Amino acid sequence: MFSLAQPAPAFDSGEWKGRVNAFFNGGKLSVEAGAHQETRPEFGALVDFKKEKWPVSVCADLFFRRAAWSGAVARQGPDPVHSTQEVAMAQIHLGVRKCLEAAEGVGPFLDGGLALVRAHGDLCFGPDSKNFDDVRVGPWVGAGVAWRTTKRFSLDLDLRYSLPAKDLDWEGADGQALCLGVFMGVSF
Repeated sequence: MFSLAQPAPAFDSGEWKGRVNAFFNGGKLSVEAGAHQETRPEFGALVDFKKEKWPVSVCADLFFRRAAWSGAVARQGPDPVHSTQEVAMAQIHLGVRKCLEAAEGVGPFLDGGLALVRAHGDLCFGPDSKNFDDVRVGPWVGAGVAWRTTKRFSLDLDLRYSLPAKDLDWEGADGQALCLGVFMGVSF
């Protein structure tokens, strides 16, 4: 007999699981050799989800940072020139994350995928100014440790490297490629 009922595909079986983690890093202020540097708040979110039987989670992570710098810099001549720089940078990381459960609720994770990075800034050197707006796409990789403090809450230590952030067309971009963060989150 002919039947219209089809068996459910294997990827449809199981319950949905996921995690949402966020961090906020307040600004810091430092003075070095006559220069004034201010890092304004940084925000980030790690989101991943999967069906119970999938081997990896699908992840979508977001980071945003603003920074400002001002001070006197030497420039082709004996007199220093006042310089300012303001930069905003956003990164979206899409990919997969493999979380391993270990004893005592602590387990490592590996992740990676494709990053979209955008940076915008204003640079002023005395009377000269330059604006930049750059967008790059490329790979990112990361690793970390998740500590599940309760059934629903966790603390994650996340270290990642973003190749597009390194290749941005502005001075100081190399320092933005490697990121370390502590995230607090909830599992569902």
